[in-house]
Amino acid sequence: MLDFGLAKALDPAGSASGSPATSPTLVNSPTLTLAGTQAGVILGTAAYMAPEQAAGGTVDRRADVWAFGVVLYEMLTGRRLFEGETVSHVLAGVLKDQPEWSSLPADLPAGVRTLLERCLRKDRKQRLQSIGDARVLLEEWRADSEASTPALTATPPAGTVAGASRSRWLAAAGIALVALAAGLAAGRWSLAPRPPARPQLRFPVALPASYSLAVGDEISVALSSDGKRQAVTAVDDQGARQLLVRDADQLEWRPLTGSAGASDPFFSPDGDWLGFFADGQLVKMAVAGGPAVRLAAASPQVRGATWSRDGYVYFAPDTAGPLLRVSENGGEGQPVTTLDGARSERTHRWPAALPDGGAVLFTCDTNESTEFYDDARNEAVRPATGERKVVLEGASAARYLAGGYLVFARGGVLFAQPFDERTLAVRGAPVPVAQEIVTDVASGAVQFALSDAGDALWVPGSTIAAVVQPAWLDRTGSSTPAEIQPGPHTQVALSRDGRRAVLATAGARTADLWVADLARGTLSRLTFEGSAVDPTWSPDGRRIAYDVASQGPGTTGADLRWKAADGSSDAEDLLADEAGNFAGEFSPDGSALACERIEAKSTQTDIWIVPLTGERKPWPFLATPAVEYQPEIAPGERWLAYVSEESGNAEVYVRPYPSGGGKWQISVAGGMEPHWSHDGRELFYRSRGDLMAVEIAPGAAFDASRPRRLFSGLRQGGVPHTYSVAPDGKRFLVLPAQSSLSRIDRVALLLGWGDSVRRQLAPRP
Repeated sequence: MLDFGLAKALDPAGSASGSPATSPTLVNSPTLTLAGTQAGVILGTAAYMAPEQAAGGTVDRRADVWAFGVVLYEMLTGRRLFEGETVSHVLAGVLKDQPEWSSLPADLPAGVRTLLERCLRKDRKQRLQSIGDARVLLEEWRADSEASTPALTATPPAGTVAGASRSRWLAAAGIALVALAAGLAAGRWSLAPRPPARPQLRFPVALPASYSLAVGDEISVALSSDGKRQAVTAVDDQGARQLLVRDADQLEWRPLTGSAGASDPFFSPDGDWLGFFADGQLVKMAVAGGPAVRLAAASPQVRGATWSRDGYVYFAPDTAGPLLRVSENGGEGQPVTTLDGARSERTHRWPAALPDGGAVLFTCDTNESTEFYDDARNEAVRPATGERKVVLEGASAARYLAGGYLVFARGGVLFAQPFDERTLAVRGAPVPVAQEIVTDVASGAVQFALSDAGDALWVPGSTIAAVVQPAWLDRTGSSTPAEIQPGPHTQVALSRDGRRAVLATAGARTADLWVADLARGTLSRLTFEGSAVDPTWSPDGRRIAYDVASQGPGTTGADLRWKAADGSSDAEDLLADEAGNFAGEFSPDGSALACERIEAKSTQTDIWIVPLTGERKPWPFLATPAVEYQPEIAPGERWLAYVSEESGNAEVYVRPYPSGGGKWQISVAGGMEPHWSHDGRELFYRSRGDLMAVEIAPGAAFDASRPRRLFSGLRQGGVPHTYSVAPDGKRFLVLPAQSSLSRIDRVALLLGWGDSVRRQLAPRP
């Protein structure tokens, strides 16, 4: 509705006088204005102005809380809250006078009076801070009144007020309050203000010519809450990653200096900061420029983050674990959720804070289905209490859309459904609202982002982003396709003779191992139970060790198994208990298997050795408070390489094996997935998508050279077995960083998209 006071005040007849306090039009009108746009001029309806507004100060949503209180007061009393002969007298009353509380009906419930008093405090710091707080008070009053307080009566009491029956005002007030409470209970009114409807405008936004979008098991697009800034994770022609940022009033993207190796960007609520992950750290950086500020530690394989208005960043620091939160100023990550063993939960990921900061949406999956997130569960957690609630089933990466809706993904299609953020419950049925959004169903990553205003940013495409063609790369990075059929391969390992490869391949709901005969070009399925990952060959090529998620309720670990490589026998457990046990590499003589072990109900990751002869009693090789993983025993069995996060970053180290003092840091700027050459003279590892090589001198003492870069184009993150070393050390079997999809060099920006969704889901008359 228009403010007709403003409309009348803009009448030319009202501009004869230069003083708004004496203008005939303004005296007769309750509204103040002067030329409509001059800085420092008070605009608004005088009788409904908040004190800070009447004084010419800055205003915010607390001024609307005041106006709500004024309207409710007038509905209950039948009279103006502040009156005067002129506008100046009205403003003086707003600034100095107190409401006449004695004018309120005698039978007014105490809860409603409390609401009025808190809305009409002249000091806005003492006033309700948002209309959402008013809603909470109304709900509490309604609940109390149903139990013990008489309802507002519609019986006309004696007497009249201002020429109208007081009973009419009480009835109107009762109707207004009941309508407000009913509207809130039905979820029609949202905590977040619904922006005015705008026409939908779609823009294809191209990346610079030398960049393509990084897609896969991360969310690579971000949109500020006001929709005025966009950010994407991009890869240049040399395979280096960094963030690109674009303001709505600019045509070109600009690289964010200092964001090398970044992933999973997200904006602060005010849009001035950009958070992201890099080198095993959660960091933030001013969009205008400046150094990265460390917030918390994370693993190299993260699963999303969100910056809430409550002053915390909520993030998933690993592929298997709960959500953590850290102050926006940095600190130690603290758990917000706990994996429910009774439901066999394995991961909480892709968090998204609601606009009021009172709850966080996230995606939850179990050990029964580890490679397919179209059947995942989306929940909400209230950080203040730890209360969790299932919001919807069979979807991933749910996001809130202002006006009371959820948007989520299934199979590359976006759906929307009405949602009450007060009760954290959906209503009605989901409706498809967008088709063909790039989605990695193996991780639940969906390439879309929403602003509070309802603008959308997404990557058009399909759900087969994980399909890759394994390739041979020489030491210069020259590539040729491998003799393996392309597919959704996530891990690869060569046999010691280089004639066969085993691949972990994502299926419809789980991952399975497949054995490739490189000479014949065949691919044969090896496993059929659960999700089998982390494959490694025994030295003689007869067996393959791997791990599979423990099955059944109450289990959150992983079992270590091995099986005949030709599939001629059933799988045999090597280490199966309540802990998580993840395959590393065999010792060169085949007598032992190094593995990672995460103790039950703990996040501590250590390195253990599983003997494959005798009693086969596992023993801890390295158990410290730091996180250690990806072990590999060197030829000659004198050294063991591994990754540790003891410094705050993931770095490659070497220790004597099977015992002995000393350790040596190998990587200098982050590293993981170490592999020895077959002669033990070199140690390779990944660093920010580069393959690094370190020469190892022969002799009794350990002596390593400075790392040198061989080539780029490897995958990033903490998943092991993304490359394998050929027997001659001159070639490498690699799963490329980019999928076999066409190069993605643009995103879609849709202004006003939320309004089209709201219209689509609006109830039919």
